[in-house]
Amino acid sequence: MESGKKKEVPKKNFKKVPIENVKLEDVATNRNIMLNFIFYLVDHHAIENLRFWLEAQIFKYEKDPQKCREGAQKIYDNYFGEHGVGINVEEEHLVAELESKVKRPDRTIFMLVQNGIWGLLKLECFPRFKTLDGLEEKVNKKKLKNASKNNKVQEVINLLDQFLKLNEEFPTDENGVFRPTVLPNDAYREHLHTTLPDIEELFKDRDLFLAFREYLYQQLAHENLSFYVEAVNFETLTDDQEIGVRAKQIFEKFIGPQAVQPINLEFMTVERLKKNLSKPNNQAFKTVTEKIWKVLTNEWFPDFVVSPLYLACNDESIEYLKSDGGRKRSDTLDQYDILCNRLHAEKKQKDPKKKSKPEKEKKGKDKDG
Repeated sequence: MESGKKKEVPKKNFKKVPIENVKLEDVATNRNIMLNFIFYLVDHHAIENLRFWLEAQIFKYEKDPQKCREGAQKIYDNYFGEHGVGINVEEEHLVAELESKVKRPDRTIFMLVQNGIWGLLKLECFPRFKTLDGLEEKVNKKKLKNASKNNKVQEVINLLDQFLKLNEEFPTDENGVFRPTVLPNDAYREHLHTTLPDIEELFKDRDLFLAFREYLYQQLAHENLSFYVEAVNFETLTDDQEIGVRAKQIFEKFIGPQAVQPINLEFMTVERLKKNLSKPNNQAFKTVTEKIWKVLTNEWFPDFVVSPLYLACNDESIEYLKSDGGRKRSDTLDQYDILCNRLHAEKKQKDPKKKSKPEKEKKGKDKDG
């Protein structure tokens, strides 16, 4: 396999970036920061998650069928077998599928589980690491020395170095910028030049919507999509009493202190919302809805369309996509159906009425008669 064309990527200076804006993707190829992250995960008994992710990432480069089968079986036994160490996978059906797939694996076999683990590392472990240890690029020498005496930690460091070497030779996109949810090879670069869907297609293609929703579940970000469809439908309400009831329900579900699906909002935004909801109208959530839509459009959807979930969303063997991920019927899908029906009705009204061929022929005959 030929390596991708290398481009010089300017080194990021994380000291000039607000620490809350730095994502795990930004530092994944920075060896020193990742070493410190490894030491943090060791101290907090979560290193198995990163170790699995690195092994699965390296596995994605393997093209030899025999080595692929051997490597897949080894990874499966190490983490999911009878004596496996175990990792934090909430989606049990994904692990169950691995048991049958490992007999005839390909390089994508672990990608769905791997993406879920990446979400855990990104959204739970990394923010705590940043808060406690900062983003110091100077390696803790004492911990590095201790790591050299610990075979398990040294194995993870060796995996990190192997991953960094492979990623440098075969970057995951044409600019050499690391992206965790794609296949790191020339096939991916070819995929970039195909026509990718616009986010608006979500409301025309139910399977695409289900696949995107499943992707957000794996990234622990599904509340954004749920909020969006409910808030957009809220804007169509006209009855004052219904507006008041739904405004309270949406606020308590996504924004209030006891929210079951909290979305990430700044304090002042929440305070303004509280004032708006003292006398709500159907535009009460408008500002927040627009913000969440931008997050979905600019952050989550671009990563989704280069993920295995998008590539597989037309695969009939991926049953959990077609069945709403094996999840129970939810408010999100009910609201999605309402939104799609309304958009379809609006489009139908805007389209000029076209007379059918039989009607035209009939009128022609009437004139002849």
